[in-house]
Amino acid sequence: MGKSRVPVTPEGQKTGFESPSADLPRPVWSGCIIAPLMQTEKPLANEFIAFCHQRCRSKWPDIYDEMCWVAGRRLFRNMGYDELEKAGLCLALNEIEDTIKMVNAVTSGNCGGLV
Repeated sequence: MGKSRVPVTPEGQKTGFESPSADLPRPVWSGCIIAPLMQTEKPLANEFIAFCHQRCRSKWPDIYDEMCWVAGRRLFRNMGYDELEKAGLCLALNEIEDTIKMVNAVTSGNCGGLV
């Protein structure tokens, strides 16, 4: 069996998963969202928001900058803007109201301080 690896950036920082795989360990931030958020209609989008929130510990609007930074560099499961939009999260300004609602719903959850 090969070793499980968590992808890292060129700077050596851990990223999200390159692809959903049972072989890869789940990051710390995912434990709190599996039950409450994975039962929603947009679980991957919610997991992305939780990932970004864990990285920056900020609320709106600062988390938006982090979300765009992460998407632009494909740091979460190798997902960029297009893949996130297909998962139900549009970061375009013309969809900002829905994005704000999703971010507020995810970041206001009680997950033992992880989100």
